[in-house]
Amino acid sequence: MESNKIDEEIGEEVQRSLKIEWAVSNKSDTLIVESKGLPAYAQIEAQQDGSYIVTGYVKSNWDGEDSVPVLDFYVEVTDAEAAIDELLEYCQVREELEDEVWTDNATVVSLETITNTIEETDAVFAAVPEDHLVRGLFRVTYHVLPGGEVEGVANSLNEFEGVEIDGKPYPLRFSHTLAPGCHLYRRLPLHVMEIPYGPEGVETEHAIQRVREFVETDAEPTPRPSESVEVDELIKVLADAGAVTVAADADLCNEDRLTFAVAIPDATVYEDVASYDKIKVGETTFELEWLFNCIDGPEFLGRVPVYAVDNIGGIQPVTAEEGLTNLIGYIEAGCPTRPGDFGWGEMR
Repeated sequence: MESNKIDEEIGEEVQRSLKIEWAVSNKSDTLIVESKGLPAYAQIEAQQDGSYIVTGYVKSNWDGEDSVPVLDFYVEVTDAEAAIDELLEYCQVREELEDEVWTDNATVVSLETITNTIEETDAVFAAVPEDHLVRGLFRVTYHVLPGGEVEGVANSLNEFEGVEIDGKPYPLRFSHTLAPGCHLYRRLPLHVMEIPYGPEGVETEHAIQRVREFVETDAEPTPRPSESVEVDELIKVLADAGAVTVAADADLCNEDRLTFAVAIPDATVYEDVASYDKIKVGETTFELEWLFNCIDGPEFLGRVPVYAVDNIGGIQPVTAEEGLTNLIGYIEAGCPTRPGDFGWGEMR
């Protein structure tokens, strides 16, 4: 899939809305605005899935070097109008603040310090999204087993403002993810222990090395999802991977998009199917989204049964052929929000 583009109208609207102190340039899929009086610039990047990433940077003095670009703002939006609004708001805020966001007094630590800190908490999984890292943000996505202290991880990481990699500071952010988020699709591992539904364990030294190599070699992120898949092929992939049930979640489906809820004991299967962003049912192609469930029991309530193994108490088995028939009937009915009206088997 070709990347989305920044058209001339976006550039013209930004230029009209900004003061003359900001210079605007367009590079096909990226719009850059740079302040003529402040050590700051911002940009809108068009993504291949039609979304946009808006970032803002401040050129700071760091470790004896002048004009080191440090990420000051990051947001992902779904349309050009929202991207323009975010960019203009950032530029306005930066004009009002004027000061730099980083100094040599900031609490910026090494990768080793971050990984050691995480290892001392209840986190069993921690990774950094490639998209964030390549743009200068060190966002840690971590997971704690049920019963563990989620806040303990946040409190420990909250002592630091950033991470230094290859002589450059990266602002530190962090967030907790549930079991289905324990995968390494478009992510770099930081701390990965062996858990039933997660990826294989990763040695800390190897994880640190991968992050450093990614930064030092200016690596590009793994491409965003851009592939299409036939529904029968997708069901086979999920079934072979151990899926217990697959269903279309009616509350999250419409005539343009299908959201598949998958009960499966292995969150890493997401790495095998996440490259698909479209699904073909008959002659119709839909946008494809996912809901993975790796701990709680399977459920068909409010969903269209697409597949179910034959040994689940309280749920009738659903073959791939039956599931395809169910899905086609649901689509032909206009994707209603109450699929139970069709009387598909036992709903649980």
